Amino acid sequence: MWRMLVTVIALSLSPVASAADECRKPWFMWSEFKRNYIQADGRVIDDFEGKAITTSEGQAYALFFSLVANDKEQFDKIYRWTVNNLMRGDAKTYLPAWKWGKDEQSGTWMPLDYNSASDADIWIAYSLFQAGEIWKSAPYRKAAFQLLTNMARRELVDMPGVGWMLLPAPYGYALNSSSWRLNPSYMPIQVLRYFSKVNPDGPWGELTTNAIQLLQSSAHHGVVPDWVSYSAAKGYASDPDMGRFSSYESIRVYLWWAMMDQADPAFKLLQPQMSEISQFRPDSGRLPEKISTQGGASEGVAPDGFIGALAPYRWVLYKHKDAQVPKIVPTNQYYSSVLKLFGYGWVDGRFQFHRDGSLSTKVSKLCSN
Repeated sequence: MWRMLVTVIALSLSPVASAADECRKPWFMWSEFKRNYIQADGRVIDDFEGKAITTSEGQAYALFFSLVANDKEQFDKIYRWTVNNLMRGDAKTYLPAWKWGKDEQSGTWMPLDYNSASDADIWIAYSLFQAGEIWKSAPYRKAAFQLLTNMARRELVDMPGVGWMLLPAPYGYALNSSSWRLNPSYMPIQVLRYFSKVNPDGPWGELTTNAIQLLQSSAHHGVVPDWVSYSAAKGYASDPDMGRFSSYESIRVYLWWAMMDQADPAFKLLQPQMSEISQFRPDSGRLPEKISTQGGASEGVAPDGFIGALAPYRWVLYKHKDAQVPKIVPTNQYYSSVLKLFGYGWVDGRFQFHRDGSLSTKVSKLCSN
């Protein structure tokens, strides 16, 4: 009788203990990324060119991953560094400078280019909104709305024949008075969907529709160009200078699409464009570094970050999981590392996007009770 009672008690307690253990369990890939790429003050280092620069993109992605990991202390540090160094200490007025590093002439560490990057700004705003929800932080939610307002004023353009469209940056992407250069990977549909939810009177709903149309119009035989040009006379086309390949930029388009909630109408609308790449099949051999937008020929061998980026894609389309996950290594592989964190984090169920673009995380679910 006593032995049976002990067994019943143990069984009744084991799920709670398991959930508690899982709640406390660190995300190893995130821990490795922090150790290898983030300074103690919250600066994310991209040493690809050997100059230890920081980009607003790096800060944005690190904010998102620290949120997924329920690492509020790190989130606070990353955001504080971003405001103080990329936004001149004034988040109400400025968008983040996209590039920060050591000025070669003066030797001063400072913003090297004050132009903002809208892909980073989108993920910073989204992470602030979700931090406001998950951690019940009114200041972060307020900061998210301010950033969204500044983005709408400076990074959106009313393109003739289209309507609202997101520019890659406020300056340098209007080719002339009636044509623009655009980046499809800067517009994750689920994130735009969320912005249209929290700001229904803003331009974000129209931008979401136009971003979907951009992908449908520019992806030929499933090959999404790194860069797209638009003119009222010719519509969307692969940019002749920067859009000859699908590569380091557009690999994120397939990642964003695969991570979408399949109940989102955009998932099925875009599936014909997203699922035609034979080189992305799990049995296709080595991934190419580049795929030509003019015929689909492959070039080079992709870094292992591409494998991570395609982990959700291969799971959604082929129910394939990688037997061995590439590690986060302490070299100049910042970009490959963030692609791995996105891809494998999603496949492992650490986060998911819902139909309205809102986020739920594994840790917030387990630790909320």
